Amino acid sequence: MSAIILGSGPQALYVLRLLARQGEKVLLVSLDEKIAFHSKYGEKLCVKDPQEFIKKLKLLNRDFNEMHICGGKELQAIVDYGKELSSLYDIYPKPFELIELFAHKDSTYNFFKEIGIKYPRSYEPTTLYENGELPNPILVKWNQDVLHSTSDANFKTKVFNCFSDFQHFYTSVSKNTLQYLIFQDYISGAEDSNISLQLSISSEHVAYLLTRKCRISKNGFGSYVEEFEAPTAFMDSIYRPIVELLKSSNYVGLIEVEFKECDQTGTYFLIEANSRPCGLMSAIGSKYTTPSKLLYGKAEEGERLNTTIKWSSFLRDIQSCMILFTKTKSFKKYFKDNLSILRSNSTDIFDLKDLKPFF
Repeated sequence: MSAIILGSGPQALYVLRLLARQGEKVLLVSLDEKIAFHSKYGEKLCVKDPQEFIKKLKLLNRDFNEMHICGGKELQAIVDYGKELSSLYDIYPKPFELIELFAHKDSTYNFFKEIGIKYPRSYEPTTLYENGELPNPILVKWNQDVLHSTSDANFKTKVFNCFSDFQHFYTSVSKNTLQYLIFQDYISGAEDSNISLQLSISSEHVAYLLTRKCRISKNGFGSYVEEFEAPTAFMDSIYRPIVELLKSSNYVGLIEVEFKECDQTGTYFLIEANSRPCGLMSAIGSKYTTPSKLLYGKAEEGERLNTTIKWSSFLRDIQSCMILFTKTKSFKKYFKDNLSILRSNSTDIFDLKDLKPFF
């Protein structure tokens, strides 16, 4: 078996290690050089131009037959320029039609809308601007990964509590940038209101992991998460309908569906769906005895470990604990937070057999 892994972040690194240790011929191909390029496993290739990236992948078909999408920008490059790759490789996750749909948040919301999944109300930015006031706090985020540079908007998300801040933002970005953004009601809640549902699914099997974000790094990524048992209402009205919908749509492989629980109403709102191994891939991988099966939707219930996952992105989380300490000034909490890092049973990139990426 020979496989191409697309991306170079922590999730790509995890899949690279996983497949290489099984003796597979593995090549990492990405649009930029992130942490996975420091691994001792596999070969690596960086092609920075998206269209050249696709051309190279077409040529590599002579030596590789399988492809795993592990990066958001690499996924977007396939959606924008490389749809024909689906006929050249056995690509995971699949099918391509759903991969393309989940690459955009607005089409993702419409897909899950048919089973009654709630999501934040969206607004047209020009209408908000012309109204001269905000109906409530508004969050802006990217509707998709953007492959070209956007010098006038370099952020992950922003929240506007007053019209003047929104007005300044609206008038400072170009119309071209605005078309890639989505403006929504801001759903209030603390860190642990952010919920990740990771699924590995096929017509015959379902594997899953539910986690809450306990700490978030300054760039907005989860630095420490813990597995939790969702209430019956969540499992009945959200988990099971999503599983049935994905099965009926012939989805195969990994997907992360993110929610936020509103601290005012207790309602779970869909935030996004990542149709690929996500940053918490190592967390769900720690939950099952044969993690490589998760890539293909073949993990079985009997392989699920009776262990509560506590996952840490070690370096990010040390920084998160320090930032929290500057806010709370509580040495007791600071000690407790740092102790939770040491007690974590799943880590982001740390691996004793492949230390260079960590250092």
